[in-house]
Amino acid sequence: MRFTWQERAAAGVGGELRRLVRFHISNGATSIVGNLLLMRLLVGGMHMHVLPANLLSVTACAVANFLSSDRWVFTRPVER
Repeated sequence: MRFTWQERAAAGVGGELRRLVRFHISNGATSIVGNLLLMRLLVGGMHMHVLPANLLSVTACAVANFLSSDRWVFTRPVER
């Protein structure tokens, strides 16, 4: 957060805790479920070799993790 979402500071300890919980939920769910489903599709369904399938899966999950952090975890402060 020091570089990527520096302008999106959380308000207080409650905001930091909410952000921490959201981060772990979104990152864990995306990484575990996304990797499981993509590997099943790529290796099991499309018969792709394991290594390239894993590289594609990890890359797709990394992009999804970044987007979920950008849109849900590190939300922009509401202007009043």
